[in-house]
This record gives sequence, structure tokens and C-alpha cells, in this order.
Amino acid sequence: MAVLEQSRPVALEQLRRVKSEFLASLNHELRTPLSGILGMADLLLETPLEERQREYVAAVRTCAMELLGHLNSALEYSRLSTGSFALDESDFNLAETLESAARQHEHKAREKGVAFAIELDAGLPAVAVGDAVRLSEIVSHLVENAVGFTAQGEVELKAMPGPALPGTFRLNVVVRDTGSGAAEDPHRPFLECLWQGESGLNYRYPGVSLGLALVQKLVSVMGGEFKLESEAGQGSVASFWVLLRTSDETAAPTPLPAPETRRVLVVEDDLISQRIISHHLARLNCEARVAASGEGAVEEAGRRRCDVVLMDLQMPTMDGFETARRIRELPGYERVPVIALTARVGGEARLACLDRGMQGFLEKPLDAGKLAAAIERVLG
Repeated sequence: MAVLEQSRPVALEQLRRVKSEFLASLNHELRTPLSGILGMADLLLETPLEERQREYVAAVRTCAMELLGHLNSALEYSRLSTGSFALDESDFNLAETLESAARQHEHKAREKGVAFAIELDAGLPAVAVGDAVRLSEIVSHLVENAVGFTAQGEVELKAMPGPALPGTFRLNVVVRDTGSGAAEDPHRPFLECLWQGESGLNYRYPGVSLGLALVQKLVSVMGGEFKLESEAGQGSVASFWVLLRTSDETAAPTPLPAPETRRVLVVEDDLISQRIISHHLARLNCEARVAASGEGAVEEAGRRRCDVVLMDLQMPTMDGFETARRIRELPGYERVPVIALTARVGGEARLACLDRGMQGFLEKPLDAGKLAAAIERVLG
């Protein structure tokens, strides 16, 4: 019995490691085709389409975004549950972050005939220091849930500052809806049960429970508190507060790429991703030179010097880290910036890339705006 007790921690650690490796592999295998679906849908929407065709493509894109959201939530929840998580703090535009996270669900609210409102207190600082990505996730989940539960009426987000120690401020956020609400189960903690509005197979609001569980964990990790008040037929009020630090920086718009043509070496083994990235780069007045493998990237870099390298991290034979190292050894590439392009998400992946000497980090699916900002940042 004593031997079994001693071996138990080792077995649990092995199980956690296997689970982590499985999720990392699953993340890459799912995120890559989802990136292709979203990217191609975006390219198709830029072409002349009949109204019905545009409606069909938009529906495909919406479904892919929902799948991506569920994937992100599952991975984030797993990392939080296992302790494999680190906050990634930096300066960010607070109002822009809050509005962007909330307004991605505004279209669905309008489609349902639900009023949508955002109210940001004038006392909020323009620039805050904290984990903008996690804050955005919290707000997005709460607004998405509110819209999902509301068939008529309104969804409203309010944000205001609260008292805190010097150099910090307390961000208070409230998301209120006039939806169906839900009654609390007296036998289980409200946020730990599968809150679907109905039990069994005939549920109406998929995805809500995981979102709320994730919100609760994220707020806790950020040192704040989350509260949810809901009554069947009377709507819900979700509120949270987190502590952020103030910054001496002032909010500034994202800089646009300079007009000169930049040569970008795109190292990506997926053909669909190659086409999508090349299209985005062309719109940014960049010349894309594509390599489908690490070995091909080293050869291509040796033939002609590029200004930036976009490096996929997971490739067969030679991964992105080893490829970047070999390119760095080429004449003239000692200071050429390398931007990681990966299906790995989260602060840990970002820190791993920075520790390996890379100057930027972009997650798949690739956002054209973030790509432009990353290139401008490393070359500016």
C-alpha cells in the first residue's frame, strides 16, 4: 500500500504530461484547417458575390469562428486547471480592448433584434498595463453568453474605474441582459453546474457553461472577483473586477505599414496558409517569398536577403526554432527579425519564442491587422 501511495504522484504527473501533449497536438491539428477555412472565406468575401452567395460564405465563416472559440475555451480551461498558465502583461489601449471584445457579438444581437450598448466611464485610463488578451477573453465570453440568452430586450456592458493603490486601478465591468435567466440549483454551486437553461438533449444555449467556468478561473488568476446574479425569466447581471496597473504611455492608433516594399520570407508547410498569408502581404505592399520546409527556407534565405521572416513553428523534419537558428547563421541575417507564426496559443508559447530570440509572435488563424502591426513594429 505504501508503494502505491508513493507512486501515485508520479502517475498523476505522467497523466498530466500526456494530457498536455495530446491537447497541444489536437490544438495544432484543428487550428490549422480552421485557419484555412476562415482565411479562404475572408478571401472569397473580397470577391464579387451575389447576395445569397455572400450570405452562405458569411455563415460558413460564423460557424468556423464558433468552432475556434470553443477550441480556445477548452484549451484555456485545461491550462488553467493544470496550472500551466502565465499572465502576459504589457501596455494596451483599454477602451479599444473592451470595445473590440464586446462588439464582435454585436452583429448577432442586432440579428435577433436585441439592443446592444457599451458605456465606458470617462474616468478610465487610456492605457493600462496587464494581460489584454485574457481581459478580452473574459469580456467576450460574458457578452456572448448574454446575447445567447437574450431573445428580446437588450444587452449592455458598462466599465468604470474603482479605488486602488497608487500605480494601479480597479477595473469594474458589468454585463447586463434581459434574457431568460436561470434558476440556481440549491444542490450545486451555480458556476460549477452545466448551465444550459434546460437539461437533457433539448437545450437551447450551447457553450455557456464552459465560458462561465473559464471566466471564473481567468478572473481569479488575474486577482479579481466574479459574480453572477440570475433569475429565471428576469435576465442576468454578470460582473467582475480585476486590478490593472496604470501606464505613462498614451493611447495611439496602430501605425500603418510604410509605403516601401518589404521582402518577407514566409516559412509555412500548409499550402492554404501560404496562399492566405501571401494575399495579406500583397495588400500590405510586401513581396512574399514562400518556403514549404525548414530546409527550403534556409536555401531561400541564402539566395536573397529578406527584411522579415514569418516562421511557422511546427513543420516536419526541421521545426521553426531550428530553422530560425540556421537562418541566423547566414551572412546578413544576424539582425533580421523573425516573427513566429503558430497554432500554439497563450503566454507560455509567446515567452518560448521570445526566449529563442524571435522578435514577434502571431497566433493562427492569422489576423491581417495584427500581421501589419507586427511587421511595422519589428521594422519601425
